Amino acid sequence: MDDLQNQDTAPVVEAPTPAPTEPTNNGDQQPTNEPQTETQEQKTDLPESADKYEVNLEGFDFDAFKADESNKAFLENALNAGISNEQLGVVLQAYEQHTAVQLEALQSEWGGEFDQNLRLAKQAVEAAGLDPKEIDSPTFGIRLAAHFGKALQEDMPPQNTQLGGGSNITELMLSEAYMNPSHPDHKRVYAQVEKHYSQFNQ
Repeated sequence: MDDLQNQDTAPVVEAPTPAPTEPTNNGDQQPTNEPQTETQEQKTDLPESADKYEVNLEGFDFDAFKADESNKAFLENALNAGISNEQLGVVLQAYEQHTAVQLEALQSEWGGEFDQNLRLAKQAVEAAGLDPKEIDSPTFGIRLAAHFGKALQEDMPPQNTQLGGGSNITELMLSEAYMNPSHPDHKRVYAQVEKHYSQFNQ
């Protein structure tokens, strides 16, 4: 009987132990002792302060650029953004190239009058009492236009003087601007009348 039972019972076979698997990349991987390589190079040429930037470009006066008040703010922002000397040089070179392209376009438009127009522009800047070094300032054009707008205003006929379309000296003398000393155009209109009659006394 015991022999029969032993024959009907299947032998017990132990399951093989699974081979160890490689750790997955799910954050459970243990750190290795291998040194980590840096993905970004540290910027070693950042100046200590904005006024310590040094950029050498042929034909570009960087010292004059740094002296401009609006450019000082730009350099401060560049430093805060981590812009290196080399990167700043690339930016300024692109700026210079852009300016050169604009001048070439202007020269093509003006042709033979280019030099003369540049002289006239310089005279206009000096007449307005502006510094040519500030010509790149965002507000330079507005200040220049305001100066000549004011000059044009002084040469225009007086406003609110109740004049007809074809004003003459009589209408000027009858206008409020001439009659009322407190009128904002009184001095100018009075001077026009005086100038008119002074021609007859010469």
